Amino acid sequence: MARTFLRHIRVKSTDELKERILKGIAEFNASPVVFRWNKFDLGVA
Repeated sequence: MARTFLRHIRVKSTDELKERILKGIAEFNASPVVFRWNKFDLGVA
């Protein structure tokens, strides 16, 4: 979060910071990325 939507911002209150964080989370959730796992064998078992 700090590298994306909290970078170089200044806030006057904790409420403003909270609002900014929630807005950023909503933007992330608006376009989710599906992670596809690749099956691999480490040979440990």
